[in-house]
Amino acid sequence: MKSKRAFFLLFLCLLTGCALESTIKGVPWLGDIYRLPDIDQRFVDIPIVNLFICHRSILTHNALLPLAVAWVCRPFKKWGAVFPLIVGSLFAFHFLLDLFPKKWYGYAFIHIPILGWLDWIPYDSNWVPTLFSIFWLALNVLLSQLAFLYTLKTDMRINPFSR
Repeated sequence: MKSKRAFFLLFLCLLTGCALESTIKGVPWLGDIYRLPDIDQRFVDIPIVNLFICHRSILTHNALLPLAVAWVCRPFKKWGAVFPLIVGSLFAFHFLLDLFPKKWYGYAFIHIPILGWLDWIPYDSNWVPTLFSIFWLALNVLLSQLAFLYTLKTDMRINPFSR
């Protein structure tokens, strides 16, 4: 029964993703948190930033920030735990929508500093960077949601896994 609910929520999230993304971007604080993994696009004019952080960088598209926020806010109770819930959910939603680009090429891949987008690997159809990017984004969706669930369970004293 729980797996049916999870698949339904995933389907609903993907179905309403574009409308929800536009709504989230319109809310001042939520939009800033949602766009945080794409911080490289805000500093396009500064070449030193683009030298280290490119679009969809492995440094910015990971769940370290939501997990760190959940860990830092763990001593707070109830309302202090709301911030990790918001950050974890918005990062997970951002990574989830990044899993579905129009086409898997160029900037759709995860960028690794020094190695690049891995599209230089000599295989047909760029399946290595595509699989790596899908795996990386899916893993970080799960880790961001883990920060969300950890905060729910420990700080708000709610068990999301019970009936």
